[in-house]
Amino acid sequence: MAKGNLQRANRLQEVERKEFEEAVLQIDRVTRVVDFTLDRSALINAINTSQAAGGTAIHDTLFAAAEAIAAKAGRKAIVFLTDGKDTSSRTHSLAQALERAQVVGMPVYVVGLNSPDFTDGPMKEIAGKTGGDYLFAPNPEELAQLYGKVQKQLASQYRLTFKSRSSADGKEHRV
Repeated sequence: MAKGNLQRANRLQEVERKEFEEAVLQIDRVTRVVDFTLDRSALINAINTSQAAGGTAIHDTLFAAAEAIAAKAGRKAIVFLTDGKDTSSRTHSLAQALERAQVVGMPVYVVGLNSPDFTDGPMKEIAGKTGGDYLFAPNPEELAQLYGKVQKQLASQYRLTFKSRSSADGKEHRV
């Protein structure tokens, strides 16, 4: 994502949502800016004060997010804001990051923000292979609406389980 203050990209405060723990990871440096918390003001402050440094480490950040969220109980999801072009991952490939997210069972909702480096192929692949969704924001002013769509999708999903009389084979079976 382009250098500069990410404040314009922050629209979390405009999206009404239910209580759940969130964390903020900075995608250019793969650092956790705020650990999992219910403190919304800390999250918003972290986003508003973050400065993009010019690189984008999508693969490494996705892997780190999956690792961080793996130990959390209950429902899991990642909302990922990026321009889609990985320019600085050093540790993990896209395949490794996707595999980790799939093992954790975590859908990734990718919001693609238009920029000079914009490319949507990897974003669509991440969303599609993790059971999330891909949404395109032509400009930062569209982010609140897109975050609202993600919130509605998450709020309307349910997981149904049942006990099978068949012997366990270790595979997932869709019903």
